[in-house]
Amino acid sequence: MKKILIANPKGGGGKTTLSTNLAGYFANQGIKVCLLDLDKQQSSYGWLERRPEQLPEINSAKIHNAFSQKKNIEVAIIDSPAGIRGDKLSDAVKAAD
Repeated sequence: MKKILIANPKGGGGKTTLSTNLAGYFANQGIKVCLLDLDKQQSSYGWLERRPEQLPEINSAKIHNAFSQKKNIEVAIIDSPAGIRGDKLSDAVKAAD
């Protein structure tokens, strides 16, 4: 599985917009995609809940470990929180591809 981290320490930088658009793109290409929202506002999940059911499926994972429980996921999109720095940022980057 390919893991794509969308990170920027600044809030309002478009991380959620980019994350949801990437997830939608991969899903429309027939790629099995999973969206993980690490932001406390959970905006990506809110978007996913409002997404029409007739569109290609996008899975969600509530915790980072959940990726291992998702079978056949080809691409994971990780929407990081604003202000991610230090060890948290380092760990997130190491977990991504």
